[in-house]
Parts: sequence; C-alpha cells; structure tokens
Amino acid sequence: MVLSYINHTSYTSKPFYHYFPMRLHRFYINTPLSIGQSSINIDDEKLVHQWRNVFRLKEGDSVIVFDGSGMECTAEIAQLHGKSASLDIQDSRERPAFSKKVHLFAAVIKKDKFEWLVEKATELGVTSITPVVSERSHLNKLNPDRIFAIVKEASEQSGRGFLPEIASATELGSLELKGKVIALHGAAEVSFTRDVIADSEEVSMLVGPEGGWGERDLAFFKEHNIPVYGLGSLTLRAETAALAAVSLVML
Repeated sequence: MVLSYINHTSYTSKPFYHYFPMRLHRFYINTPLSIGQSSINIDDEKLVHQWRNVFRLKEGDSVIVFDGSGMECTAEIAQLHGKSASLDIQDSRERPAFSKKVHLFAAVIKKDKFEWLVEKATELGVTSITPVVSERSHLNKLNPDRIFAIVKEASEQSGRGFLPEIASATELGSLELKGKVIALHGAAEVSFTRDVIADSEEVSMLVGPEGGWGERDLAFFKEHNIPVYGLGSLTLRAETAALAAVSLVML
C-alpha cells in the first residue's frame, strides 16, 4: 500500500491549468494585413458566428489571424457585433515562405480521398494543387467551395502563412508545369529519392490515379522528357503515394 504524503492544497490555490496557457485559436481572414496596423474590422459573418457560437469567444479574448499571403497578427477582440467584429492588433509578423516550392498535380480520384489528399498536402506545405484529368481518372465533379474550406482549415491548423493555390481540374496535356518536373508511377524501375530534386527550388510532381498512369499518359511523359519514378516495392494508394512523395521533399 502506497501512502500519499503530499498536501495538494499547500502549494497553490490556483488551478493546475493556470500554469499552462491555452494555445490561441488561429483563423484565416479575407482582410489584407500589414505591419503597423493597429486595428482590423471583420465583416465575415460566418467567421463571426464561429467565434461567438462555436468557440464561445467574447470581447477581450485574443486570437491569431492571418490573410493567406504571409502576414499574421495576434489581436484582441475589441467588439463582437451580430455580423461583424473589430480587433485591436497586439503583434504583427510575417511568416516566411517555404524554402522549396512544390506544385502537386494529382489525378482526380474518389471525392473523399481527393479531399483528404488536399487537406494533408496543405498541412505539409505544398505551394499549389491541381486536379489532373488523366486516362484513368474518376470523373468526379469537385466542389470549389468545399475544397477551399478544407484548404483554409488545414492552413489554420498547421500554422502555415500562405494558402496553397487551388486550380480547376485540367487535362494532362494542358498543365502549366514549373521548375523540375517529375512523375510518379508504381511500375517505374527507378525509385524516387530526395536527391532527385535536391538542387531544385521549384518542383512539379505528377501523381497518377488508382492503378497508375495509363499508356497514353506514359507516352505523354516520354514525349516531353518527363522522368518517371517509383516509390519502392509496395503498392500504394494514389493519395498515399502523393503524400509520401511530398513528405520526402518537404520534411
């Protein structure tokens, strides 16, 4: 039998969590920010509703807001009206951009899987995401508003200062590829490693659908001298392959 000899009331009357400050909630706003601002007016009704009814925030509480272009502020809620709010800025800063620009061109797969891919690729720091219509793509109609909401929430959660650009679904032959261009294909003989893009500040990564790229897709890569790499001996789902490749580059 173990006897406790600690008098818990003899140390402090403050609650335990007093010594561990709560992390401030972080939100994307559609209002441009700049160094030197003293206040911000928020006219986003959905955001104000979220503050009041979901997070139970009130006047005097502090939040972190960012505008998606690299600017971020810590601010105190000065006024919280029915459909608007005003913030007093306490601190402003610029979040640095990632050292490497990664453009992810992912073949359209099942809707829920593609949305999950968008969320995780955003968290990992990709610069842009383009849905690709390929030979074996699922003909899913992606909801731009839904995709933007996923990107926004993933950016808020991960702490990135820049929202990735999201393009509309594009045919493989019409893509605007930038920097070092590579394609990933399960049957490729050469495995992809970080050394492949070590000297490249900008990379375009093409990831196929379930079952891999089709013959016409592979012929396109050969015609345009786009190297094709694999990701080891295991058979990966399309969304897993995309995130594995992005992780090798970004982390």
